[in-house]
Amino acid sequence: ILLAINQSHQAGLYIMAGVGAAQTLGVRQATPGQKRPYSEMNKTPAVDAKGNPLPVIVKLLCPIERTGPVIGKGGEVIRAIRGETGAKVKMEDTVPGQVERVITIQGPEKPGAPSCPTQDALQKVLARVVEIEGADGVAVIPEQTAASIIVDRAFVGYIVGKGGESIKAISRDSEASVTTLKTNKSTALVAPVEECIMVSGSYGAVKKALHLLMEKIRDC
Repeated sequence: ILLAINQSHQAGLYIMAGVGAAQTLGVRQATPGQKRPYSEMNKTPAVDAKGNPLPVIVKLLCPIERTGPVIGKGGEVIRAIRGETGAKVKMEDTVPGQVERVITIQGPEKPGAPSCPTQDALQKVLARVVEIEGADGVAVIPEQTAASIIVDRAFVGYIVGKGGESIKAISRDSEASVTTLKTNKSTALVAPVEECIMVSGSYGAVKKALHLLMEKIRDC
């Protein structure tokens, strides 16, 4: 996920979800190199060889100037997020020439639960990136923000749905604009085999849309 905030309070957010460092970004796989058939999505949870649900992994690209609020003094904030959600949250090293850093979030799947540790941690990290502390200590929340999530093309069709019905439902239920981008948006921090989904609207609407999109990813 890439979060980039400018003076107009716009945020660019890229999500790459997957399982295991050796597996393709954006794909929850039962075995390395083997994607779940489209027909199996949303029928049974993705599991490993032992039948255990695969973990949900999300990577965020955070503007370097906003990494401080995510980490906190002495790492107190990022430790609190880990403790409160049960997810692993790691700030990756800076990549030369890039103005963002990757935040990796990984947690166990919770089949049947309304959210999983990864989703919960994602929302908490998002808040630390987007919400800016005011002079009086009260968070300043932008009226409008935008987010672009990058997912593996293998399940973009499932997210969009037949005739676009699934992505239209996410947009309707969240009151955010949710659209797929046909052109690939590749950077040194984002693999070139994903497809972008743009989310924009009020901060609350964007948060809800991201939650609903993550629900679709959990089904993949």
